[in-house]
Parts: sequence; structure tokens; C-alpha cells
Amino acid sequence: MIYQTLKWVHVSCVAISVTLYMGRWTSDRYGFDWRRFRVLKMVPHINDTVLLLAGIGMLHLMGIVPDWVWVKLAFLPVYVVLASTSLSPHRKAWVQVLSGLAAMVTVGFMISVAINHDPIGVFRLLKPR
Repeated sequence: MIYQTLKWVHVSCVAISVTLYMGRWTSDRYGFDWRRFRVLKMVPHINDTVLLLAGIGMLHLMGIVPDWVWVKLAFLPVYVVLASTSLSPHRKAWVQVLSGLAAMVTVGFMISVAINHDPIGVFRLLKPR
């Protein structure tokens, strides 16, 4: 019961996190200054903290860390750097666009790893049966 609750919180926070990121990134692309709204600067940090705590709680309850979780953890800093770069107002527009697209691909891959419980995620579909 506790594991399912933590999983629900974790998945919900992932959805909120990705939605907030894509909203801020898209806003940047269209020239909307989301940085002047304090809530749009604070909520992602609070949400991501809850997301990480729920993930740690699930790992604690699992006892053993499966390979697919290590893949997610390995790609997490990649996503963070790409997302941060794409939201940086000090970067050139083409860098923001490319890093934003790469961040979305990265988080999509991480989600596919989690859904499939497989370290190769969506690429599992390419494996011969």
C-alpha cells in the first residue's frame, strides 16, 4: 500500500515536472517572461524535491536496486543539465532550442525505461523476439 502511494506521488510529480519544464521552455521560445512570476520559479523545486523523496522511498521499500533504476539515475543529471541550459537566458537561442529538444528526448527515454522496467527503455521494441 505504501509503495503504491509513493509510486502514485512519484509518477504525478514526474508529470507535473515535465509539464512545468515544457511550459517554461515554450514560454521562453515565444518571449513570455515567466521568471517574473515567483511561483513559476519556486514550484518546480518543491515538486522535484517531492519527486526525489518519493523515488528514494520506493527504492528503500524495494530493498534491491534493479538495473533499470540505475539507468534512470544515470540519465537524471544529463536531463538536469540540458533543461537548465535550455532555460538559461544567457545562452544563444539555438543552444536553448537544441538543449530543450535534447532534454525532452532524455526525459522521454527515462520515462520509457520506467514504464518498461528495462534499461534500454523504448529501444526494447527494436530487439528481435
